[in-house]
Amino acid sequence: MAILETKVRCTNVNRVCSSIWESWEHCSNERDGSISRIWIGWNKATIRLNVIADDAQYMHCDVKLVRENTSIGLTIVYGSNNPMERKVLWSSLINKSHMMQNSPWIILGDFNAIKHPQEKVGGATWGNYYCEDLRNCMRDTELDDLRFMGHLLTWSNRSEGERRIACKLARALINDSWKDIFPNAMAHFLNPSISAHSPCMEGDQNTKFFFKSIEGRRNRNSIYGIQRKDGSFVHNMEEVKEEFVEHFKSVLNGNEHSNVDLEKLKKLVKFRIGCEEKDMLIRDISAEEEIFQRRRSKKTFLPWIITKPRVWMDMVHVFSRLHGT
Repeated sequence: MAILETKVRCTNVNRVCSSIWESWEHCSNERDGSISRIWIGWNKATIRLNVIADDAQYMHCDVKLVRENTSIGLTIVYGSNNPMERKVLWSSLINKSHMMQNSPWIILGDFNAIKHPQEKVGGATWGNYYCEDLRNCMRDTELDDLRFMGHLLTWSNRSEGERRIACKLARALINDSWKDIFPNAMAHFLNPSISAHSPCMEGDQNTKFFFKSIEGRRNRNSIYGIQRKDGSFVHNMEEVKEEFVEHFKSVLNGNEHSNVDLEKLKKLVKFRIGCEEKDMLIRDISAEEEIFQRRRSKKTFLPWIITKPRVWMDMVHVFSRLHGT
């Protein structure tokens, strides 16, 4: 587990880390009495971790997964808010990539940068110029985004309406060797809770831990029944689906039963998905995707969770029916 953007004085780091991780090992990028911004904790019974290099924006480690008898490269990143200082980070990652070409390597954390203008909603527009550094770094290091689920935009200013700003600042990057060894790996950007950032859990889809976490989230987000306008309750899932369809038809089709002012709604909702995104949401699951989801790999590894210290099918069916497809 890694914790970013810590603001604990160096004299208190060991005490705080020990209270968080108890019997686990831990380390940080604290130097010369400065405030450390990256903490890493690990279970020594399942992981052997050795810090190879670090500075104010990253910690690069060699990790031995004991049960799997596999070694990986792990880099935890907390990019500077200053674009010029981040150039040092990009340069360091490029240099590290040369020695990691033949080893599975994953880079996790808050890069404080976006890859495309589409990864930012609200506030001042960031053109391609502001995204080039991260894109160029990924090209030069031959790194790709790890497949993920959950939140696309991992940070927000926690405002609503026109004042809301959200960006994808956190991500998980992997090299080709990682894809070969862990083909089922996936990152999961969780709900931000009291923080402005979404914690990131990274793991293999086939681990017991990963399945349990997804199952728990699905259970918490499940709908077991709804109340009709007349006060009666519906618990049968097929009837629940029909109630949802009819409700949103009345709202979105603008018929006589709708009391929604669509013009006011358009002013409030600034972000709209395009035709390509709409088609993606309502398309059927391909045979290849279904096979991939059912595939079971023998390679597993311990999930990593990246967080800050303060820390689809029924809906697709409804969406499809609303659009008459």
